[in-house]
Amino acid sequence: MEKLQKATYTSDHFFLAFSRMFERTSFYGVRALLVLYMIGETHKMSDIEAIELYGLFASAVLISQIIGGVLGDLLLKNKRALLLGGLVQVLGCFALCFSNKTGLYTGLVLIVLGTGFYSSNFIAIYGKSFLKNTKLLDSGFTLLYALINIGSFFGVLFIGLFAEKDFRIGFAIAGGFMILSVALPLFAKRINEVYEKSSEFLLGKSVLFITVGILAVTMFWNVYSLSATVMFDMERTAKEIVGDSIIFSGSGTLNIGLVVILGIILAIVWTKVYTSSYVKIILGCLAGFGAFCYLHFNYGQESNTTVSTFIIATTFFTIAEILIAPVLYSIITKYSNPKYLAIVASLVFIPSKILDRFLSNDSLIDESHKGIFELGMTAFFGLSIFVLVLIIFDKRHLTKS
Repeated sequence: MEKLQKATYTSDHFFLAFSRMFERTSFYGVRALLVLYMIGETHKMSDIEAIELYGLFASAVLISQIIGGVLGDLLLKNKRALLLGGLVQVLGCFALCFSNKTGLYTGLVLIVLGTGFYSSNFIAIYGKSFLKNTKLLDSGFTLLYALINIGSFFGVLFIGLFAEKDFRIGFAIAGGFMILSVALPLFAKRINEVYEKSSEFLLGKSVLFITVGILAVTMFWNVYSLSATVMFDMERTAKEIVGDSIIFSGSGTLNIGLVVILGIILAIVWTKVYTSSYVKIILGCLAGFGAFCYLHFNYGQESNTTVSTFIIATTFFTIAEILIAPVLYSIITKYSNPKYLAIVASLVFIPSKILDRFLSNDSLIDESHKGIFELGMTAFFGLSIFVLVLIIFDKRHLTKS
């Protein structure tokens, strides 16, 4: 652990971070409306048709991010690709305002393309803006993670509120947020700088370090998802016991609130004190282990303990999330060649999505869910030991870089 001196953000960092927040406000706001819009009076699709089209939309966004990353790194340059993607998303939002099939499909295609070009290149630009002080990377991406959660929550709530009157109003507001998102990077002055790759790290080690980060995030989201049914049931029961409360005002509200609070606090702490991204991964794994361990011994007890069990488990899971998820981007920024950072950023979540498609927990489900809890404990504890061993064998790089 190292005390940092004069480690501060620049105005460029804030312009970029709020650009991403507004982009996520628009994207998640539109995404939350799509199925309802398609099965509503305007298009009158069946539930199956709407869900299939929504699934195709979600999958296409992943593919589009790879295309956007490749073109941004190799042809257009990251800033141009980001601005182009943002403008295309603006057009997509306003295309959805036309109440016909042409407007629907045109809007979806434009949003898919725009999101792909914007997202990968944003990560590249934002990450490279910290390369002159890489010890601020964890802080920067943790702050960004908190702002993304604010944006997504606000988008679903605010845009959805106006869409209750007319879907076109919701889509138009989403387009307005995208205009803000596109405008903010124009005020950033130093995002065109080119950074050369340091020769300090060997390619083999760089690949290993990035792989560990991807493994940690992939394992977190997929193992955490196994507990989704349990957590949802507890949240529903807790809401019945407590009644109307800010904590239980919506699905995942407690998690989002904790992510924002802890994210902002930790972002500030990481500007004062530096510790390796891999140490954070270990701490996050231990928090995940604690969450599953607590559920193992407390889930299914008396109903009057459900509220406390849900809050404690959610807190542990959120601590794991805020320590693990943001630092993946720090790791790929540190160890990737900056010339190809958008490409790497577009690929890092592919393993998680593939595993999510094929992972089945049917054999693990029993009446008490003990199999899921035991798998979660084993996975988190095992990864923490693996990363610890890696740190011991390469202490110079993994604790000081």
